[in-house]
Amino acid sequence: MKIGNRSLVAIGSALLQARHYTAAVNMIRTYDRPAELAFRYVLASGKYPASIALKTPLGPLTLTAYTHHDILTVNEIFCRIDYPATGRDTIIVDFG
Repeated sequence: MKIGNRSLVAIGSALLQARHYTAAVNMIRTYDRPAELAFRYVLASGKYPASIALKTPLGPLTLTAYTHHDILTVNEIFCRIDYPATGRDTIIVDFG
């Protein structure tokens, strides 16, 4: 059985990882519509393309998500903080 393309084992394992709790708190702080984005993230649901409104340290930002995978990426960057940046960073390159 799967939920949002994730196995129950993967979901159970995720519940033991602190980074997911950090991400949940950051979703509330970052997204204008955190409940909608949480459902999109966890359940792989919703229609696309979708506009995603964010609150960033540099001000409001609206992104367009074309697939569920875009939601995963936005969450990794802005909520899980997988790629932390400082105010001194002037160039960021993504190879992937």
